[in-house]
Amino acid sequence: MIHIKKTYKPYIIEIDIKGHAGYEEQGKDIVCAAVSALAQGILCYLEKMGMVEGKRVESGHLHMTLKMREMTIQMTDMLFMACEEIEQSYPGSVEVDIGNQ
Repeated sequence: MIHIKKTYKPYIIEIDIKGHAGYEEQGKDIVCAAVSALAQGILCYLEKMGMVEGKRVESGHLHMTLKMREMTIQMTDMLFMACEEIEQSYPGSVEVDIGNQ
């Protein structure tokens, strides 16, 4: 299962995405591919906009620390809304946790 968590801290937003969906074998898993594409696309955009304080990208784990700005709030809200849709379409593959707000 992919666990996706958003945590608000003073002046930053942390996003942590861990695990594998287990929907299909690794390399063919459309759920993992969907979540990865969304998260990495947002990370790339926010990096270009200077909003990333830190990141860690490994197999099965993506962590980003973002500046708390209106843009990052909107982009991470979009990421979580899309992942919630994936969670509903593929139960047991994704778990979304919005954490503290």
